[in-house]
Amino acid sequence: SSVEEAERLAGHFVLTVDDERSKDIWGPAAQELIAALLLAAKASGGTMHDVYDWLNDEANPTPVEVLREVGYRGLAASLAGMQGSPAETRGSVYFTARVAARCLRNPEITAWITPPTVPVVTALVLFMAVGCGGDAGGRMAGGHGSRNVVVDTARVLALAVPAEHRGGERLFNANCVGCHGKAAIGTAQGPPLLHIYYEPNHHSDAAFQMAVTRGVRQHHWSFGDMPPVPGLGPADVRQIAGYVRWLQREAGVY
Repeated sequence: SSVEEAERLAGHFVLTVDDERSKDIWGPAAQELIAALLLAAKASGGTMHDVYDWLNDEANPTPVEVLREVGYRGLAASLAGMQGSPAETRGSVYFTARVAARCLRNPEITAWITPPTVPVVTALVLFMAVGCGGDAGGRMAGGHGSRNVVVDTARVLALAVPAEHRGGERLFNANCVGCHGKAAIGTAQGPPLLHIYYEPNHHSDAAFQMAVTRGVRQHHWSFGDMPPVPGLGPADVRQIAGYVRWLQREAGVY
């Protein structure tokens, strides 16, 4: 529902492009293209199906018209400029965007991330749970099982934090929010903690302690290694973990 949310979701799509050269050269433009189409779909009451249809119709004027109508004039102008750019440039950007969104060709995945009651922006967490490199069952690494978790990010962000977890919230916001996002919903720099990868049976509270103290090598995601977080003691991490567990329970992760 905002440019920031659309860019965040678009960034997660572009992160899945395997060709590093294409990602470096065309990735920023592809991310802006996907973000514009996501906002147009949201504004018009559309779904991720519309986003993929527009990615395969480089001259379709509908998303530009929708963006202008709802007041995103700068983004509309940028998209119109892309559509009017030389064929080679336009084709490269659209091709990179289609590769990034290739999972939308899979009807099982699109059926999961576009249920009737889920708006386009909520697909942020859904997409990160599946990813274009994952599967429609949201299967976890190591044969941990499969379970679909639909997180209503708007509801999570609006939650009133109980007094017992406000200290953990303050510590989280001061040390973790830059990568893991407000209310742990994730950013373009780091994964959401409201994910089955991080439920207690898979990622214990002790793992939070070790991550803060030692850092973590990249494994489930493509954000790079997590460095140690200086200045936090075991008691601080326990408060952060308590806050995250409360968020996970509220979000239905476990």
